[in-house]
Amino acid sequence: MRLRIGLIITLLLMITVGKTLQNPRDVAQALSQTPDQTTIPQGFSRIQEQEFNDLPLNANLLVGSSLVVRGSIQQTDVDYFALDLTAGQRLAMATITSASVASSDTTIHLYAFDGVNSDLIETDLSDGILSNSSSVISSQPITLTGTYLIKVEGGTATTVIQPYDLYVRVLSETASEQEPNDEVAQTIDAQAAISGVVSTTNDLDRYQFNVNPGDTIFATVDFDPERDGITWNGFLDIGMINNTYLRANDSNSVSPNAEANVITVQQAGTYEIRIGSLLEIGVDASYLAQVTIIPAAIQANCQTVMSSGAPQNIGPQAGIIQSTLTVTQAANIADIDVLLNLEHSFMPDLDVTLTAPDGNVINLFTDIGNVQQPTVNLVIDQQAALPLGTYNVLSGTHFGPKWNSSLDWLAGQQAQGQWILTIYDDTDQNAGVLNGWGLRICGMPTPSDCPVGMSRSVLYSSQFEADNGGLTPGPFDQEWVWGNRNSPPIVGAYSGENSWNTNLTGNYPNSTRMQLLSPQIDLTNVTGPIYASWYQRYQLDNSVNDFYQVTAHKPQVEQILFRHQSAAMQINLGNPLVTLDQSTGWGLQRHDLSDFAGTSLYLTWDFGSDEVASFAGIALDDVEITGCIDPAQITPTNTPTPSNTPTLTSTPSNTPTPSNTPTATATPTQTLTPTETPTPSNTPTATATPTQTETPTATETPSITPTSTPSVTADPSLIPVYLPLVSKDN
Repeated sequence: MRLRIGLIITLLLMITVGKTLQNPRDVAQALSQTPDQTTIPQGFSRIQEQEFNDLPLNANLLVGSSLVVRGSIQQTDVDYFALDLTAGQRLAMATITSASVASSDTTIHLYAFDGVNSDLIETDLSDGILSNSSSVISSQPITLTGTYLIKVEGGTATTVIQPYDLYVRVLSETASEQEPNDEVAQTIDAQAAISGVVSTTNDLDRYQFNVNPGDTIFATVDFDPERDGITWNGFLDIGMINNTYLRANDSNSVSPNAEANVITVQQAGTYEIRIGSLLEIGVDASYLAQVTIIPAAIQANCQTVMSSGAPQNIGPQAGIIQSTLTVTQAANIADIDVLLNLEHSFMPDLDVTLTAPDGNVINLFTDIGNVQQPTVNLVIDQQAALPLGTYNVLSGTHFGPKWNSSLDWLAGQQAQGQWILTIYDDTDQNAGVLNGWGLRICGMPTPSDCPVGMSRSVLYSSQFEADNGGLTPGPFDQEWVWGNRNSPPIVGAYSGENSWNTNLTGNYPNSTRMQLLSPQIDLTNVTGPIYASWYQRYQLDNSVNDFYQVTAHKPQVEQILFRHQSAAMQINLGNPLVTLDQSTGWGLQRHDLSDFAGTSLYLTWDFGSDEVASFAGIALDDVEITGCIDPAQITPTNTPTPSNTPTLTSTPSNTPTPSNTPTATATPTQTLTPTETPTPSNTPTATATPTQTETPTATETPSITPTSTPSVTADPSLIPVYLPLVSKDN
């Protein structure tokens, strides 16, 4: 284990000071993303866990009969969620952790809660199969009306999970199986719960339903719905997708046994679930299954741009091909999907990257698929239910990038310009063709107007050219620096030459802790909408090892605006092997702080690293806060004089050197059945393989990260600054 404990414990102690206990009804309902945030999903939309929810009285309140929560677990962390249930209902839930950059090992518990005491009803450690050691509780009967708690935690006290998805479905009515349904599927509603019986090992129960493009299918099956201790070991298929059923089938047979499966589909059509067993099950094995269709969120401000060149051959010799497209319509990216259509006789040979107009490169995938699936026709979509590498089917689906990359690194970046798709073919002999590719880009919406009779005014603004904008370092040995940045892959500033940075040359220091504070802004006479915005560009280690968070503060309240939560931004690919330095481009962050109206506001940028790896760091530019003011109250005031001597930089001399070590290519294994089980879940040190495993196992990477925002010890002075708004293109 990396010895980060001292640094992180210090962070945790600082963070938790001053936190107040909250009634569960006062905690946000696991906030959904709003049109004023930087990242707006086009497709599968989740709601967001709200810290701090590590005690029953702090539980996030869940409202509705079907929802998905995106959360994370830090060391020693647990997450509580509360929901009201009625006697006679049943509850199905599952964690999906395939996209975690750390461990994927969860445990979930269900409690009855009377406001003081909590009584355990059921626990599941590892019924999940889509990621190793994820958890499923399916169709737990509810006998008493009241409030119930869901507790999500890691497999051990030191387990870190970043992120997990918690699927929750409340079942109120149940339909019955109609035999025969083994040859022709029984038609069910898209939000159905079905009770049935598998009578023999060869019995196969099938249920079909209709799905729209981009929708996500979430299904579970309970193999002991009576909770009488009599269970059986069955499987749960979803299909057909590219003539294949996607199978969830773990080895557990301990009551209450269950399975969960999920996939985001590309095309509209009729899909089905299948329930059966590969083992002897005796007679009349009962089950209760449910299917939930999660509709895709649709945004209005979107454009699709396709490549226009002729198909390009891939191989048969090892090498690199590139294809370009140009986006002509300007937009700051709120959501971006990659549409990919290619064929290759052995997909694990291919590594694919995307280069944005800013020059920053994102790895889309390396070493996925197998010889049985030579056709790729999919949407690479950060909001998809599963990342690439979970299943080998690569057509008819939406998958996120592999767990070690993220399309969210493009959020807020300018879409206009030339984009480059690069395909590395690692070995000779195998060949294919790139048929075409494209981008679906949704832009950030325009900020909302002020109420009638109010005018939008700039409360704070600095491009950090003439001076440092009055930003000040926090109370730590290491400090952010202002000046001209020259540390590839991050060079220069968003506008002009100067910006605030963790470092101006080379990489940031190991085992560092630093903080940057804005001036405090008086919002006494300001009403919403109030927006805080800035541009940032960064290259960091994974969020288990590096901590970067932006927080808005007002008296007794902190609101997290941005948190780094993704993989290390460096990867080896190609043959000969090269090290790819990934990074974000200059991305606009804009957040609605209207709840701060009538008080005061300041922002902090907090960064911490461990002692092992270091990267190019963070650059910050063009900070602005605007709000709505009664024109009669606009009275200009003087601001403190900031420093106007930037730090000079020298040109770094280090550049990555390609290695001559070729990438090993695995020998594909033939599969004779039309079903597919998930590929073993990832860990940060794992190497992907093209073969499938019936029973995946996970390797846990114990890690430590801070669980919340560091408290600020500085006391910035109030600066009521009202300036006329000057619009500029984003």
